Amino acid sequence: MEKAFWIVDLILPITMIAISFFYKRKAKKDISRISGFRTSETMENKKLWEEAHLLASKLLLFSGIILTAIVCAMKSFISMDAAYLSLIDNTISLIVFIAITIYVKSKVSRKSL
Repeated sequence: MEKAFWIVDLILPITMIAISFFYKRKAKKDISRISGFRTSETMENKKLWEEAHLLASKLLLFSGIILTAIVCAMKSFISMDAAYLSLIDNTISLIVFIAITIYVKSKVSRKSL
């Protein structure tokens, strides 16, 4: 059961790293109606589309690596019920993921004015 919590706790950080590579590649391609960092601003402006994807890519890669290290450290050094520790790890990861989305959206919105 303990191994299952390791997998669950690392899903978001590893997903962030994977999305960072996807966004880096996606930035140079045409605007997509199906996938990518899609906001009203990025859907209308190719330059904003590229900037949003490159910024999100950098932030997601950095955050994913840091969160992976934090999750591993917390799992290794904090003795707590595995379910509660998993809840804490996933809450932290989700907050970081949402914060990155809000930050990139605000940067794109400011540039579109």
